[in-house]
Amino acid sequence: MKKIAFIEIDSTINIFKENNYSKLLKKTDQTQYQIDYYTDKNISILFMNENFKLLTYDALIIDIAYEELIDILEYYKKDIETFIEYGKGILVTADITDINLTFLPKTHEISILKDEEDKIEDYTYNEKKNFDISNFILNYPNKLNKTKLQIKNTSYIEAKTKAYYFNLIKEKSILITSLPIKNQKLIITTLTLNYLIEQNTILENLTYYITRGIPRIAFISSKENDTLIDNTEVEVELFNHTSTRYKDLKQLQKSPIKEYHHIYVLSKEYNKEDALKLFNHYQKEKIVRVFYQIKEQTGPTFHELTNYHSLEYLKTELYSLTLSEYANGFFLESIYLTYSIIECFSMFNLEYDQFIKGILEKINEKYHDGNYDEDLDKTLILYRLLKLINKKIETENKKINQIQQWLDDKILDLDEYNQMKVIVIRSEDSLTYLETIDQKIQNNIIKTIEEKKAFFQEEILITEKLEKINLYISILKLFKIDNKKFIQSIETEIIEIIDKQDSLGIWNEDFIQTSRIVNLFYELDQTLFTKKTQEKITYALFRSIIHLKKANLMHQRKKDLVFLVTTSRSLYYYYKDIYKNSIDVIHDETKKIIENKTIDFLTTSLERLIDINIEDKKKLERLNEIEKTYLKNKVKLNTVSSLTVILVLLLISYYLYLALEDTQTFKKIMSQSLMWVPIAIGLIITPTVNFLSKKIVGKQIKKNKDQE
Repeated sequence: MKKIAFIEIDSTINIFKENNYSKLLKKTDQTQYQIDYYTDKNISILFMNENFKLLTYDALIIDIAYEELIDILEYYKKDIETFIEYGKGILVTADITDINLTFLPKTHEISILKDEEDKIEDYTYNEKKNFDISNFILNYPNKLNKTKLQIKNTSYIEAKTKAYYFNLIKEKSILITSLPIKNQKLIITTLTLNYLIEQNTILENLTYYITRGIPRIAFISSKENDTLIDNTEVEVELFNHTSTRYKDLKQLQKSPIKEYHHIYVLSKEYNKEDALKLFNHYQKEKIVRVFYQIKEQTGPTFHELTNYHSLEYLKTELYSLTLSEYANGFFLESIYLTYSIIECFSMFNLEYDQFIKGILEKINEKYHDGNYDEDLDKTLILYRLLKLINKKIETENKKINQIQQWLDDKILDLDEYNQMKVIVIRSEDSLTYLETIDQKIQNNIIKTIEEKKAFFQEEILITEKLEKINLYISILKLFKIDNKKFIQSIETEIIEIIDKQDSLGIWNEDFIQTSRIVNLFYELDQTLFTKKTQEKITYALFRSIIHLKKANLMHQRKKDLVFLVTTSRSLYYYYKDIYKNSIDVIHDETKKIIENKTIDFLTTSLERLIDINIEDKKKLERLNEIEKTYLKNKVKLNTVSSLTVILVLLLISYYLYLALEDTQTFKKIMSQSLMWVPIAIGLIITPTVNFLSKKIVGKQIKKNKDQE
């Protein structure tokens, strides 16, 4: 179901009259759309909390009956620009004249001007046969192209930059759409919303377009729950591409919008013959399309279709922002954030040497006798931070050893929960560490677990609860405890946490908290849980990741370091698993075909695959030219090499003759050493081989040319 936010002024003028919003609700297909109502009284809710609510909507419908609404929306101009950049749709209906829609992006600003000719006219739709956007809007889901409109219109639209818009009405600029250069979906009209509602079919087409766009990518499933298709759809949405999904090949073939698809992604459940059959069908219709059949078990990503490497992009953004934000010492004066950033850099294989000096200076301010500020949690974080630093400079062994000793001395005075924390972190260094722990401590921990005592409290944060769950699972593994009841109690807690997710997969409308929860779930060892619990966790993470990706891109623009580091970690875990077996279909598959001279089932010929990408076709042509030149030069090179060897042998013979100054002795040496044999053979064979090689290469080049 698509979500629309409807925005208008809350005016008392319409108190006895049914307003536009109510009419819109009645005319809209409630199974397809959820429409929420905002006015000048509550519009701030839509834009609050880092646009959390705004970005949950697929489109905005803005009904401008009063100039006051323009002033209000101009305050949120940057947020609206972000909304458009994400490929979200906007429909603006303007019922007043002599106004400028200044809340739109600068390149798309619009003026609504008064038309002096106040009369009813016949209007026709401006369909361009070779222009996808007009074809789509005017033909789907309703065919409007032959409809005549009778409109009494007193205004017209003047675009600041006309090149960004297309007129959907021939006679007058009263209904225009932005060109989807980067998938922008912006429609402006001077037709009143009341008129559009009465016409219904126009509104239905406009609403469909702003909430979905032109679906360039088609996913063809073969079963109801296809997680591989689900994962790929997420990537499509993230990178601002539009798609549609078919339950099977039959549904695709009946689709009225199949002509708009450029890429088809088939489920791995289809066999090779099905893929080729569909591909050949479209080739006969002379429609070039990319066909890709999912082959990975862990799930592909959309970079396979677009050559876009998400992890590389994340690394670049993380590195540049961190460098620009760093002053000296700890990041934002926090040892916890500093450890998170250095750990994140380590995960992404980024260099962090430049921060080490400042961090160590800051550490020394509060470090003494193996602890940091007499605080256990900070000391444990410091311990992990120093181990990361030690990977680079190996100067912190003394501090690391001191901390180990301080923790070992301190463990007896700690409560059971903190004892567990120390045991887990110390066991990372040595598998035999457990043998050094006092037996009484071990017995108390085992007893706590056996009695199913949990340290959970209702008031603690979800992140704290998950940290404890992770700790308990680690202890179960370390102590090799098989306690099904205790694991069941943990699973119950996990289900409760998942149930607190909202419909978007976010906890407490807080992206940072959600990202931390996601990270803790990814770090959780799930092998002790039932398959059902594991599936619930996977689905919960999947829902969260969709919106964390979008939020990550948004905060990169806003230069929010804390958010970028937290979400980058979440996306690292997500992409790491997905990229294990992923391939780049355009580059890797093309390269494989060129190198091995084989045809992959993705295409029926190399030429067809290259036709998809003009750049790659040029590369192939250059490659063929290089291959021809190489074959010709190879013949010349072989000939020159043979002649060089003969000349060298002749020179050696000549200098030998000069040195000996005795013709008889020279003849005797030549006859006995057989040096004359390679010279004679070379003089006979070389021109013969040269002649034959040229003939063979000429035939091979001609054959290749005929095949092309």
